Formats: sequence, structure tokens, C-alpha cells
Amino acid sequence: MTEKVTWQTPKMKIKIRRFRIREKHVMNLLKDDRVREIRNAVELMIARLDSQLKQKLLTLMAQKNSLTQETEQIENLLGEIDKYINGKPRSELIGKSQGKYTWLN
Repeated sequence: MTEKVTWQTPKMKIKIRRFRIREKHVMNLLKDDRVREIRNAVELMIARLDSQLKQKLLTLMAQKNSLTQETEQIENLLGEIDKYINGKPRSELIGKSQGKYTWLN
């Protein structure tokens, strides 16, 4: 019974309360550190993803420009062919086409 009584003394209660407060404080500090680590990791991932996205966007823009140039070249070629065809009489075009497309049959 004396053990119980000494455990319940006011000094002991204060010590236990202080210990619990310190323990809670330490746990909060650990949680704060962990949250900071996670936040830093997430920010790093976002930065990497942003960099990858920018690089892919630049690649797509370059491909788009290339396709635009090729389209313009094809349109110019079609325009030249159209001028050539419209500038020649049909009989001449028919005569030139004889035998050129026999491989289609």
C-alpha cells in the first residue's frame, strides 16, 4: 500500500504530467519534421514533372513546326502541279500519260 501512496504523491503527478507534455512535444516535433520531409519530396516531384512536361511541350512544338513546313511544301508542290496541268492542253496531258501508269494494272 505504501507503493501506491508514493506513486500518487503530488510531486510524482507533476513529474508524470511534465513527462507526458514533453513526450507530446517530441512527438509533435517528429511529426513536423516528417511533414516537412514529405512536403519537400512532393515539391521536388512537382518540379521534375514540370520540367518533363516543358521538355515534351518543346518537342511537340518542334514536331508541329516541322509538320507545318512539310504541309506548306506539299501545298506548293500541288499548286505547281495544278499550274502545269492547267497550262497544258488535255490532248498533250493524255499523250504524256499513255504508258506511264501501266504498272497500275
